[in-house]
Amino acid sequence: MSEPSAETILLTPFLGKKRLHTLHFATTGRQLLKLKVLAGSVKILHASYSADSANWLDTPRRNGDYRHRHQLFAGEEARLEFDIGCVHQHLDKIFLMNGALWQKAVVEVQVSAVPVTTARIEPTTSGSTV
Repeated sequence: MSEPSAETILLTPFLGKKRLHTLHFATTGRQLLKLKVLAGSVKILHASYSADSANWLDTPRRNGDYRHRHQLFAGEEARLEFDIGCVHQHLDKIFLMNGALWQKAVVEVQVSAVPVTTARIEPTTSGSTV
């Protein structure tokens, strides 16, 4: 299976038309984002649907130490794994935002699902009988 191709995204400064890019998902589960910031800085935010506001404003509720916000600067690369969930039949989203007010940001993004690995259970034999 081949790797998905990377998408280059331009995020404009304050008065530009595209300060934000949204990543939508078709299924729940773990997703891997490979990011490379070519210019400026990019904020990455994982958000869950809020029934109160009817928008994606809630912090995802996950067990353990789960970071839902990240920031990368020009020249940095990262592999970030997100656990995409579903609230009231709305899948989580990931937002890429320009981290600077007056300069553009350019980022390469590659999204792929993290394969689910199933543990193989080997039968054990016991030498004793009951």
